[in-house]
Amino acid sequence: MGEFGDVRIGLVLGAGGVRGLAHLGVLEVLEEAGISVCCIAGSSVGALIAALYADGRSPREIFSLYRQTDIRQFLDFRPSRYALLRGTKILKAIAEVFGDRDLADFPLPVYIAATDLKSGELVVFREGPASLLLRASIALPGLLEPVFYGPYVLVDGGVVARVPAEALERESVDLSIGVDVSPAPPVRNIRHVYDVLVRTMEISGHHLIRCKNREVDVLIQPSLNGVRSTLFVDDPERLLEGGREAAVRALPVIRKKIQRIKALKKR
Repeated sequence: MGEFGDVRIGLVLGAGGVRGLAHLGVLEVLEEAGISVCCIAGSSVGALIAALYADGRSPREIFSLYRQTDIRQFLDFRPSRYALLRGTKILKAIAEVFGDRDLADFPLPVYIAATDLKSGELVVFREGPASLLLRASIALPGLLEPVFYGPYVLVDGGVVARVPAEALERESVDLSIGVDVSPAPPVRNIRHVYDVLVRTMEISGHHLIRCKNREVDVLIQPSLNGVRSTLFVDDPERLLEGGREAAVRALPVIRKKIQRIKALKKR
């Protein structure tokens, strides 16, 4: 089973807009180190990357998909009673990748986190329409319309949990690794409504992480200074490399914890 094969490792990818590209660098380093995960979860952009990875795409394939995609074409600025964007084009774009697949059918178990506006609680999905639930997990309140699904009114999972460690509770993992790409305050300029909405999420998420970062066994926090949680970035390679550097720094701790778990299993 390999050096780490008998240890069940779960990975949680956090919210953070385009900064989520750093998740791909983390995934690359884990793969290179021979550390495979038994399940993966995510909020917002972390949910998108988690789903793509769970569906068998490599980190570089996901990065190439981002580079080939012009996000601007999916921004349908037609305000509704709920948000500035209806999100129809975004859902269509996600469906072009995942079709009518169900989360339960993905090769790697994947958990998608969203926030239910009715209850104010985090809702974690292991099954259900992948495209629709991913659209729900990225629905930034006020910017993108909520998704009405069953009894829920769903918005961005990052509202409640930037790094939704609780999403792995059903898997009984031996070791949980979280990746937090949310930026720390402060910033200089607030120019328009998008900045207000995103900045509100950033601030609340920053304080949530400070309170809840002990919920995962290892928390990886890439240093991405100067990159805001927006949809666009001039140098995406920089984000991927930031994720790689953070993962390399975390490897000694991860290996040590894995060896400790293996020793306990032998007793």
